[in-house]
Amino acid sequence: MGTVRNQALYLQDEWSLLRDRLKLQLGVRDDRFSNQGVNGESFYTSGDQWAPRLGASYDVFGDSKTKVYGYFGKYYLPLAGDINLNVAGQLVTYTRYNLFNGVSGTGSVPTAGAAILGGTNFMACPDTKTVNCEVAADGTPSNPAGAIANNLSAQSDQEFIFGGSQQVSDHIRVGAYFTHRELTNVIDDVSVDAGERVYCAAKGFTAAACLKAYPGGRHFVIANPGKDVTVQINALPDGTTPVATLKAGDLLYPNPSRNYNAVTLTFDRSFDSVWSLSANYTWAMNKGNYEGGVRSENGQLSLNRTSDFDSPGFVNGAYGDLPSDRRHTFKAYGSYRPFDFLDLGSNLLVQSPQHFSCIGTVPASVDAYANSYHGYSYYCNDQLIPRGTAFTGDWRTQVDVSAVVHLPLPKQFDASIRLDVFNVLNSKAVTSFNESGQLSDDSPNSNYQKPVAYQSPRYARLQFRLGF
Repeated sequence: MGTVRNQALYLQDEWSLLRDRLKLQLGVRDDRFSNQGVNGESFYTSGDQWAPRLGASYDVFGDSKTKVYGYFGKYYLPLAGDINLNVAGQLVTYTRYNLFNGVSGTGSVPTAGAAILGGTNFMACPDTKTVNCEVAADGTPSNPAGAIANNLSAQSDQEFIFGGSQQVSDHIRVGAYFTHRELTNVIDDVSVDAGERVYCAAKGFTAAACLKAYPGGRHFVIANPGKDVTVQINALPDGTTPVATLKAGDLLYPNPSRNYNAVTLTFDRSFDSVWSLSANYTWAMNKGNYEGGVRSENGQLSLNRTSDFDSPGFVNGAYGDLPSDRRHTFKAYGSYRPFDFLDLGSNLLVQSPQHFSCIGTVPASVDAYANSYHGYSYYCNDQLIPRGTAFTGDWRTQVDVSAVVHLPLPKQFDASIRLDVFNVLNSKAVTSFNESGQLSDDSPNSNYQKPVAYQSPRYARLQFRLGF
């Protein structure tokens, strides 16, 4: 599979100015990423990725009661290690064909009968050497040329936070802050056939010849969607495979986007040996056309190799409320000590519903290659339903409670018994729904919108602690 090497250097300094009223936290991080194939040679090196981390807080009146603060940070992510296998590994993938000979064992496992020989595309199976396999990869080391962009840049995002707080009494502080997070660069596999057709025509070949060479879905490149791609292209009509720069506009994909904006209000009442309470409310919006590395809507977990940019038809309707969007979230935590030996506590979480999609097949009239996937798009039964607008889920409410009894042992020991009860009200919100509006044969899915997972039911945990 090869190896992944990640290196990081972080420098930070803190400054206090204006008689300690202004405090600065100044940092910078340098990341260096590289991926090596099975031959030990690097097929991707990021170079230096400098990321600032800058924070500041100001005591407005010098009495430590009124503060304002801000933060900016940039973050870089390494290239996923499993890409090594596909780009520069020794992948073995094949489908074997045998006559069905019944089932056996637990789970009724099919039993293979005699080999089916003579298939048009059959080759010798890598293990048995019998010619009854369709072989997609036979273990030959992959050549990364043409599989990864020469100008690939690391995936990155950035974050801004601005806020303030006010001490209103000895034990109570209130505050508010704004958070903005956005993707600044994305890595994913991109079908570049459309760009290759434009490049082909610019070299003087006919439109028919270029379409035949690059019909769609022939060439996938690990690249930065929304940006120019420099890569060794598939063969032109004359058989040559030059390194070319395919313009972002010719690839027919929009810039990937994911923007999280939130306002949070906070209340904190510190513990005074009797009780405490902390609570916050967040209004948030997480919108874009790219969830980020995986797609939870249809269970795609191959990091940085989703279907999002496999063909232009898949980006239609992709902008909307992302799966992690929850517009309203309220959290509270409280503790109460009725006796010296007993502490009681409770957590409360209330969240508004998620927004769900209807996943189906791109019509052949819109994108013939995307149509062959029979799913993965925001077309549902021939109707374009923008992401996150098909239906909403359940409100989620969870209350957890705890009790800690401190045992009367000698002072050199600290012993307690703790009981936690999670989801004490046994709330039963649906946390995941079936979002596939069509089956693989493009017919309507009768299980669409049906529950897939529920909130964990009420359960308890008992712990004994002894410290000395």
